[in-house]
Amino acid sequence: GLTATCKVTVKKKVEDGIDNATGTALTVQSKAGVITLSGLAKGTTVSVYDITGRTIATSTATDGTATIDTKLTEGSTVIVRAGDKRLKVSL
Repeated sequence: GLTATCKVTVKKKVEDGIDNATGTALTVQSKAGVITLSGLAKGTTVSVYDITGRTIATSTATDGTATIDTKLTEGSTVIVRAGDKRLKVSL
């Protein structure tokens, strides 16, 4: 077999913003077609879309949490938009 060796030299640190990242983590849970998001700011609008882009449901976060019953079957895939975040969720 062949073996390759590579020498890497780092000449300059690249700022990526990860070290300075702050904020609350967004937690997403789904069970039986119901999606629950935690870690949201109060009043955040949450929308759920099917894979064609059609709006399925919309809710507003209260006390940092939003719960949406999509009425879809397990195994469905949806796009969740919470404020400026977008997530693909499998039910």
